[in-house]
Amino acid sequence: MNKQHASRRKKRIDTKKFLTRTGILILIIVLVVLGIKCILNATPSYDDTILGSAYEALEMPVPTATPRPTPPPDFTVRTSEYPAEFISIYNQHDEKIAYLTFDDGPTANITPQILDVLKAYDVKASFFVLGKNVANNPELAKRAVDEGHILANHSYSHDYASLYDGTDFIKADIQKTEQIIVDTVGETGYVKVFRFPGGSFEKSKDPQKEALSEIGYVFLDWNALNGDAEGHNVSVETQLKKIKSTTKGTTNAVILMHDAATKQTTVDALPAIIEYLHNEGYVFRTLKDAMPADATTATE
Repeated sequence: MNKQHASRRKKRIDTKKFLTRTGILILIIVLVVLGIKCILNATPSYDDTILGSAYEALEMPVPTATPRPTPPPDFTVRTSEYPAEFISIYNQHDEKIAYLTFDDGPTANITPQILDVLKAYDVKASFFVLGKNVANNPELAKRAVDEGHILANHSYSHDYASLYDGTDFIKADIQKTEQIIVDTVGETGYVKVFRFPGGSFEKSKDPQKEALSEIGYVFLDWNALNGDAEGHNVSVETQLKKIKSTTKGTTNAVILMHDAATKQTTVDALPAIIEYLHNEGYVFRTLKDAMPADATTATE
């Protein structure tokens, strides 16, 4: 009898252990699945959050003497002969046009070097700036405009959680950035074009896209890139390879690059990128060249 009782008791214990372990396993599986869903929902279409040092205070050395590249002796920059309607900026003309765009600046250690390279090659570019970085580095914003470049809006905060939660915050954030830029460089140095942090590709951003028209903005993504937001210290060779692959077959290329504080290799790659595009027959333009005349000025 005692043996039978002990056997039944052991079976009950074993059953309880089995059920407990099964329950724990099911709970772990559920938590993993929920975690994956959260990650997928939170991941932007183009993850430039790894550029973090552009958005947090980071002590970086400011170069005292930036070595300037030497363009090839036969390098002569060409300018475009045709106007472009902004709404059809991608592949509108048979002429090959490259719009070099830089996101997340201006930063004290990288933007001056980018400007030096552009000046050496007599190439003009467009900078999607962060409002707080313009406030921190107004002299760099002024220098960019003085040297013929154009500024556009990339938000003040670059805060995904706030920018994509409803529409009130993003409108206020954009307008705050606009005011800082216009106060710094004037209306002629600015175009009312917004680039969504992470891009505008997700359908979930449709409310924010619609909200832009309420404050007189258009938005622009990209159709080519150097891949400098796909990791830290992306090599010159990798960036040039990415430029070649993403501009292949592209007539009018809007090229995404970054002048965030960690992007030294972007500076290093820029001369080769410019020379490659030049040799492929591209001319270089800014977004102001592509904007309708009545859409280039800020709100009074």
